[in-house]
Amino acid sequence: SRMQLVSSGLDVTAIVTLSFAGRSVTGENTGTATQSGVQRAVATAALRGLEELIIGRARFELEHVEVTTTGRDRTALVAVTMVSGNGTDRLTGSAVVREDARQAIIRAVLDASNRRIEPLLSD
Repeated sequence: SRMQLVSSGLDVTAIVTLSFAGRSVTGENTGTATQSGVQRAVATAALRGLEELIIGRARFELEHVEVTTTGRDRTALVAVTMVSGNGTDRLTGSAVVREDARQAIIRAVLDASNRRIEPLLSD
């Protein structure tokens, strides 16, 4: 529902707020103030928010994030590893960049994880 970036010297902190069923959670991550550092910080902040939403029932690790050209569009791609009581899963997600690549990265993280976290949300 919200993304905020705070730049401080050589670092950037991404704060991502997610909402589900009337509940809001916030994930935060700090990275290097470069384009790829910002992308990784945003994706990881979204993953930390997901961990808050499912109350620690799983952990996520960002393996890869990229914004690439696909035809006439740009697409955000992410690869994530999810570790839970059921084992380890490698997940991928994508989202078309509409206006802001960082927003597309958050949507790609949600695309990668939505089918796996749905059962954890209903517990």
